[in-house]
Amino acid sequence: MLKMLQKGDLLVADRHFAGANLYHDYMTNGLEYLTRVHQKLKISRLRRLYQYGDNDFVAKLKTGDVYRRRNPEMPKYVTARFIRVAASIRGRES
Repeated sequence: MLKMLQKGDLLVADRHFAGANLYHDYMTNGLEYLTRVHQKLKISRLRRLYQYGDNDFVAKLKTGDVYRRRNPEMPKYVTARFIRVAASIRGRES
């Protein structure tokens, strides 16, 4: 799917397309991206580099060792911005 997108395109995806290794791939391909946070990521444990508001901050995500072994060019950390929003999906608040 990534090969169909061009530099500058916006990728909007669900949490199955979230993760430091995927964010690295998106940035390497020049894509802008917006995903839900992966369900296993503990937001409260992230060290915040910048804080723009109560629900808006930048943090570093560690890429997994397995992904770095597969791709030695992958960095140990990826910097990402997190924005908390309230959304209603199929009538349920999340």
